[in-house]
Amino acid sequence: MKKTIGIVDYGIGNHNSIRQSIKSLGFKSKITNNKEILQKCNLILLPGVGSFSTSINFLKKKKLDNFLIDQAGEGKAILGICLGMQLLGEESHENGINKGLGLIKGVVEKLSKDGMHHIGWNNLVSVKNDNVFKSFDNKDFYFNHTYGFKETKNQTICLTKFKSISFSSVVRFGRIAGLQFHPEKSQNNGKSLLSEIIKDLCHA
Repeated sequence: MKKTIGIVDYGIGNHNSIRQSIKSLGFKSKITNNKEILQKCNLILLPGVGSFSTSINFLKKKKLDNFLIDQAGEGKAILGICLGMQLLGEESHENGINKGLGLIKGVVEKLSKDGMHHIGWNNLVSVKNDNVFKSFDNKDFYFNHTYGFKETKNQTICLTKFKSISFSSVVRFGRIAGLQFHPEKSQNNGKSLLSEIIKDLCHA
């Protein structure tokens, strides 16, 4: 039976590219903010769309924040992409200080004081052994962000260097994972990695 991916709808942005990528990999998907539907999915995906404050406030308004925390506690597979990865953290310093879901022990900060925007192709460097990501060591993926995790508490799997700045490009804690890059925009490497991490999280 095909795995079903529940893509959380924040009420803003276009989720079509990630949905099309998931479909091309042979998975089913549903874009929704309905808790009952998300609970029945094999994996919940937080996409990389919008600003941190707007998105976390939307999750709180819909009571999806506590729902996601409870789902994580029950062992649900959860994947965050770009902004979605940042929402997994304890807090973000984007447009003030906003509390995150606290599923990953780390703080989201500006990559640099002058607000340099990291956009384009860059590689992953494995710093912790992981069956999925070790095979993607030094492969390139597409990034587009100004904020990120400078470090996490033993949950960083891969680092990426932008100019003189290193940040966590992959984080993972059990069946919860975050990708700072956009696999749906990363051509064959992204497609392959997205397939592998979804299968691994769903079977972990």
